[in-house]
Amino acid sequence: ELGLRPEHLCVEYGCGSLWCGEPVIRYLQPGRYVGLDVTDGFYEFGRRRLGRLLDERRVRLAVISRRSLAETAALQPDFVFAHRVLHHVPPRGLARFVRSICSLLNERTVLVIENAPRPKRRENITRARYVGADIEAYLPRGWICRPHPFGFLITHRDAG
Repeated sequence: ELGLRPEHLCVEYGCGSLWCGEPVIRYLQPGRYVGLDVTDGFYEFGRRRLGRLLDERRVRLAVISRRSLAETAALQPDFVFAHRVLHHVPPRGLARFVRSICSLLNERTVLVIENAPRPKRRENITRARYVGADIEAYLPRGWICRPHPFGFLITHRDAG
């Protein structure tokens, strides 16, 4: 619905064991998916599970670092998404998370950050950890954050 097409370059920030990335990998043309996570231990399970598919689709996987972020940003991704990541980010780490993920963006990139509510253990109430203003506070100049039922859609102001 947000316009992802098979020829787009798509980056999953926090790819984990590739369960969420698998349908995206199958949808995209070869060489068009990059998965990043804080440790290769997270995506190693996905690598074992999907080995042949990852080779056929020329999937790139890397540990998040300044170097891997710069190399991935140089590819000028069309889409960047983070699924089931934001609820792990504590308030004191939000600025770093937003700045890190935004380092991948160019003016035509669409950024999607899922913001599913997580249950509060004591009250058994579900509540999203963050609102759009929390994210927007750390966005680079010229970027806007729009709330959606799934989370946040972040685009450059000048993007069509």
